[in-house]
Amino acid sequence: MLAEVLFLGGFLLYISGPPTLGRIALIVFLFVLGGNIKHNLLDLPLAVFIDLWLTSRRKALQVLLFSAVFVACSIVGSIKVAGPFFITNMLSVRPYSLLGALGDFLYYYYAILLPFIAALIW
Repeated sequence: MLAEVLFLGGFLLYISGPPTLGRIALIVFLFVLGGNIKHNLLDLPLAVFIDLWLTSRRKALQVLLFSAVFVACSIVGSIKVAGPFFITNMLSVRPYSLLGALGDFLYYYYAILLPFIAALIW
């Protein structure tokens, strides 16, 4: 949810005024900051880039330049904080199991299991 707030903040900043150099830098900063929180949300940055590409190629290239700089700084900062295997761990496959999720639910929420079953029956 926090990532959506940052992405929507960047999009609101984009549609609220003309894209000056400082505004583009702030928009891209918000997008990259949101991307650090949830790294698979690409719809709003892509929409802003496509709109700028169709209206002003120079502004779109500024977005690409700021994106490259901020993403590079973000990766370096994340590696410094999270260790040298940050990128490998972020891109690795995460196994999910419905049985494991059910087991975790029963383990952590066993105290509310009876009211939960009663609510389902109701």
